Amino acid sequence: MKTGNRMQSERTHNNECDHLTGLCSREAFYLQVSDILEKDPDTQYDMVVADVENFKVVNERFGIKNGDKVLCYLADKYQRLLNGEGICTRMHGDVFAMLIRHGDGSWKERILWQFGENENEMEFRNLVIKYGIYEHVDRRIVPSGMCDRAVLALNRIKKMYGKNVAMYDDSLRATLLREQQILDTMERALKERQFQVYYQAKYDINTENIIGAEALVRWIHPEMGFMSPGEFIPLFEKNGFIVKVDYYVWEEACKILRKWKEENRTMIPISVNVSRVDFELPGLVERITHLADQYEIERKYLHLEITESVYTDEPQQIIQMVNKLRENGFKIEMDDFGSGYSSLNMLSELSVDTLKLDMKFIQKNSNDRKNILGFIISLSKWLNLSTIAEGVETKEQIEKLKSFGCDYVQGYYYAKPVPYEEFEQLLDKKTESKASVDVIAKEEEILKICSGEKYSILIVDDNEMNRELLKSMLEEYYTVHEVCNGQEAMDYLLEHPGKISLILLDMVMPVMDGFQFMKKRKEIKELAGIPVIITSESENDSEVMALRLGAERFVGKPYHRELLMLSVEKVIGK
Repeated sequence: MKTGNRMQSERTHNNECDHLTGLCSREAFYLQVSDILEKDPDTQYDMVVADVENFKVVNERFGIKNGDKVLCYLADKYQRLLNGEGICTRMHGDVFAMLIRHGDGSWKERILWQFGENENEMEFRNLVIKYGIYEHVDRRIVPSGMCDRAVLALNRIKKMYGKNVAMYDDSLRATLLREQQILDTMERALKERQFQVYYQAKYDINTENIIGAEALVRWIHPEMGFMSPGEFIPLFEKNGFIVKVDYYVWEEACKILRKWKEENRTMIPISVNVSRVDFELPGLVERITHLADQYEIERKYLHLEITESVYTDEPQQIIQMVNKLRENGFKIEMDDFGSGYSSLNMLSELSVDTLKLDMKFIQKNSNDRKNILGFIISLSKWLNLSTIAEGVETKEQIEKLKSFGCDYVQGYYYAKPVPYEEFEQLLDKKTESKASVDVIAKEEEILKICSGEKYSILIVDDNEMNRELLKSMLEEYYTVHEVCNGQEAMDYLLEHPGKISLILLDMVMPVMDGFQFMKKRKEIKELAGIPVIITSESENDSEVMALRLGAERFVGKPYHRELLMLSVEKVIGK
């Protein structure tokens, strides 16, 4: 019979230890972290969170017991790799957390380990570990908060092939806070009609007549202003809200088609996007059919754009639903054709009317890409499919597409997406020449197109997260290039004379920092005229010094998208 002391001891052990791996429990880990940081205030520490990608596959393929063996193997491996320089816990499932002395950073070579050839039991080599790192932990934050920051970094690279390590920084936190603000306000935004539908015209490449339009959603947020779809659409696809937004856009398009019918206008089709999530819910065909019937429009005027990647998940199920939509009179356009992996194999099975060519085929200038583009257009004609090239921006692209026999085009060369009122004006305007087609540019839009070509921007920053954040804000409107330091920037600019319109420059970098770059830029005639916006920490001394060195503007962190875009527009527009 167990004594009271012995039972108490066992309960304490169970609370302090993970029952499977023998590592300290999560609660005990938090206590030990606090204790270590309190006793060693002069040493910098890092928090690392590790997660096995798709670990559920191990359990499904080899069974729970073997999955537990993998977790024990990991626990033992991390304990040995730490070598007394830190502590480790299994937070939950296949997620481990480690606190380790920062030192000279050499620990990363050991801890950021992947399964190798010597771990071949149960096909360990097929497993990938992702790591999120919060360096130089802030002692004012509770240990669970330190882990949360490492997890935030890790979450950004989940499902990203070839990227196994992510660092936490304040720009990441700012991005995640902004994402949360978006999610918190999306329902209200839909009720208040903050979402607006813009229309981008499609043109016959030979006659240059408008033959259709694509309905595209935009969000005019009362606090965050005009938001790029690339910022909120991926979030809505993750949480399923895209279904409500898609239906909203479908209905707005139906209202416009009904309006044209009542006004006896010449009818042109409007295409709307149908997302992957829409196909996951029952009743998709019925919902779209009901809308068309409710507004008494011919179904052939409501074109449905379905991204090629949608077909790759459940191809037979999707094909059946698409066939049913076509049987009900809707026209189907395959969007972003060429961006997937099974295009040519699946084309013979798919019931589509039009291929929308991925803009990457058009914007690349290599001979190989030209040949692929011509081949795809020839193939579509053989299959009796029409082709629309999207993202067309220059006269040169138009001429190439004509030579390949492309049918229709869509892009900024002719018209950008605009609110319905402006699109209606475009329809009403009698265009006498090709030069008069693109007349709908608005100064208040944060967009600058010059002679049909995008401006090019060079981001110079050693922090990958910063570069990705800046690029995500700018790439819809500008061609974006990026380098890691001042020396790389100098080399790039000299190798590509006249190609860069603006430099976004961080001041603190290895291998020629921003200050050194600015001084050297002044000495080189070819570079002196390229405007610079500083994107460093917003400190008065840095700002003053940067502006004295010749920068046009200073944009501090965390980055505010609208302020950044306005700054870019003003500097380039000088």
